[in-house]
Amino acid sequence: MFSSLRGYRSEWLRGDLIAGLTVWAVLVPESLAYASIAGVSPVVGLYAAPGALILYAALGSSRHLVAGPMSATAALSAASVASVVPVGDSAFAAVTAALAISTGIAALLAGLLRLGFLASFISEPVIKGFRTSACISSACSPPAASP
Repeated sequence: MFSSLRGYRSEWLRGDLIAGLTVWAVLVPESLAYASIAGVSPVVGLYAAPGALILYAALGSSRHLVAGPMSATAALSAASVASVVPVGDSAFAAVTAALAISTGIAALLAGLLRLGFLASFISEPVIKGFRTSACISSACSPPAASP
């Protein structure tokens, strides 16, 4: 746990504090926006973001990786949940939370089983196509109604 702290030098602290404040300044509006895209109350984004960052800091393997929400993930979450529960329904946020938790558990299991190498089998054109289609889908879709 917190393996990235091994070999940490005290002279890095000032720069890391500035980096942390910068991430926080970007993460707050980003979390509000992505929660709205996902079809849940913007405040949900504020509650969800710190937990993900803390868990990655504790269990992650890279000091340089930036982990956080993405618009494509938020849009996919909204579309997946909307196929089960109508947007605006009182259960929408609960199903979205269940999806997020189950996805996190799957990612944790994949990490424990060292399945990261499977990502190397996804070709660059496929990744670019996913990003492009997510952008087009976000641009062409009306915003989700906030509860």
